[in-house]
Amino acid sequence: QRYSIGDTKVPFCLQSCIKPLEYAIAVNEFSTDFVHQYVGKEPSGLRFNKVFLNEEDKPHNPMVNAGAIVITSLIKPGANKAEKFDCVMHFLNKMAGHEYVGFSNATFQSEKETR
Repeated sequence: QRYSIGDTKVPFCLQSCIKPLEYAIAVNEFSTDFVHQYVGKEPSGLRFNKVFLNEEDKPHNPMVNAGAIVITSLIKPGANKAEKFDCVMHFLNKMAGHEYVGFSNATFQSEKETR
């Protein structure tokens, strides 16, 4: 059963909201213990985009940019970028109850240029 209210059919960009979803993919593919060999579990007290490692030389957690990069690298190790992208899109589609999940190349290019 599904209940919707508001503009539920209006597409929106996930951007940083993807971090917990990619964390879910990595934990689902491996395990929490495995994932946390590479990324911490504690808050950093710093801005999300600050590149800073904890005392174990790991990003503080999967929700800061450095941690999200590490988490993304764990998804489908050895696969090329297209295979990793397909894996993430498949998982997101499944998590969305097989509702439409899209990709905005314009947003991607804009974000890529600001890095």
